[in-house]
Amino acid sequence: MKNRICLILVICAAAILAQGLVAPSAQAFPGASKAMRETAEFVLSKFGWGTAGKSVAEITETTAKMVTRHGDDVLPFLRRTGHSGFEALDQAGNKAQDVLKLVARKGDHAVPIVSDARSLNIFLRYGDNAADAMIKHPGIAENLITRYGDNAARALNAISKQNAQRFGMLADEGVFTASSRSPELIAVIGRHG
Repeated sequence: MKNRICLILVICAAAILAQGLVAPSAQAFPGASKAMRETAEFVLSKFGWGTAGKSVAEITETTAKMVTRHGDDVLPFLRRTGHSGFEALDQAGNKAQDVLKLVARKGDHAVPIVSDARSLNIFLRYGDNAADAMIKHPGIAENLITRYGDNAARALNAISKQNAQRFGMLADEGVFTASSRSPELIAVIGRHG
């Protein structure tokens, strides 16, 4: 009988301990839970309902999960990007830290990249060069980088807005696909502007 009582006590203690170890991340970080809730309130007031949830509690829970996965840098990121930031981090997967660093470096200029799935995919594939080109030449850069890759990103970073428009027109006319050596022109533009 004593052995049975001891066993029950050990099981109960283990269950209580395990429950504490797998508590929701908002409870796991008591000091940060206030910041998570404030971030959730800010996101809800600025961006309204979205993919992260429809109430402060739901958004706080989603924020806590993001903080657990990606660290405290998520909080200022989410304040800037709102619900699209949650989606971007999910879409980025193991490259989520790159997305966080991009917004930390470029600020509000990077928000359109994070908010648009196509632009985000281009950034995740080609990196900072592509992000700089999309910030410098919004609308033009996405199409050219999708067609010609990293060479186009380097070229766009080396030229002005007017020349980027010309670059786009030449691409539409087929100049960079006219011959087998035509793609070399993009590399020349990247080196010399």
